[in-house]
Amino acid sequence: MNVVEKVNLILKKANISKVNLSKYLGVSRQMVYNYFDGDDLSKLPNEKCQLLFNLLDVTSEKEILDINITNDYLQKLSYSSCHLP
Repeated sequence: MNVVEKVNLILKKANISKVNLSKYLGVSRQMVYNYFDGDDLSKLPNEKCQLLFNLLDVTSEKEILDINITNDYLQKLSYSSCHLP
């Protein structure tokens, strides 16, 4: 599984839509789809990447691959996503 697939899986399991993610990142929904059109996060500008890392509670792409998607993690992520703009 690549980084983008893992991010999409996490977002799906946490019930965070692309629309909500786009609002959080301050971009259009289409830009989110463009950013996630690949195997890694290289299309994300640095500041948007940092926002995504903050949301996922990681500091690097590698850490995303290591995320264990547990109920505790999803609850924490759901709490964070409740505060999305």
